Amino acid sequence: KQTTQLERVTALGAFSEILTAFGANNNNEYMKVVLQVAVHHLSQNISPSSIFNQSSARTVSRNAVFLIGTIVELSDKRNLNIEIVMGVLNEVGKVFQLVEPCEALAREYVQNHGQQVNLPLDITDIQAVIDNACGAIARILLVNYSELPVDKIIPSLLSALPLKNDFSEGFPLFHCLYFLVQKQHPAIMGYLPQLLSICNASLSNQNTQGESRRYIMETLKLLDLPVNN
Repeated sequence: KQTTQLERVTALGAFSEILTAFGANNNNEYMKVVLQVAVHHLSQNISPSSIFNQSSARTVSRNAVFLIGTIVELSDKRNLNIEIVMGVLNEVGKVFQLVEPCEALAREYVQNHGQQVNLPLDITDIQAVIDNACGAIARILLVNYSELPVDKIIPSLLSALPLKNDFSEGFPLFHCLYFLVQKQHPAIMGYLPQLLSICNASLSNQNTQGESRRYIMETLKLLDLPVNN
């Protein structure tokens, strides 16, 4: 029978929780199948016409992209070859086409209603999808950075930052950025002014806590860059 959007959302979220509980390199025989399911549901819901008009598409996309990042992070690299990872990366990367129109909607709403008014759910949900995509990309880079076109990935990733809604993605995100800076990867070293701006904006946000904040501070120390009070 056909599944409903609610059933899809529930299943994708449950898979993420189960895989996280099992930990790395477990149940690899099923990982590819679950990954294909997650990518399929993301591709079916990520178009702007769906995302900007259907709350269910936003929720499915959030859970799908989070599940994708979790699978790649936890899978044995021998089970997910680089061709599979590149295909996944390209699909998740489509989320970044939402950044500019979402920011435009947010600006328009603030102009019409004032800075102190909370953004409506149809905007914050899209922000959450973008944040989840940033986290997924970070997880993918941490596992496969040496085999991926990092120089092509970083500009799109940075353009979507700082995080605006799902601050739990700060841990993999700033871990990834710290890792690339530590390696002095040219893809990130060419964007230091933008990186500094993102780090300081994130530090000034009270939602940036714990390991996320620590990785930001360590990144700035590596670069000997100033930190806003």
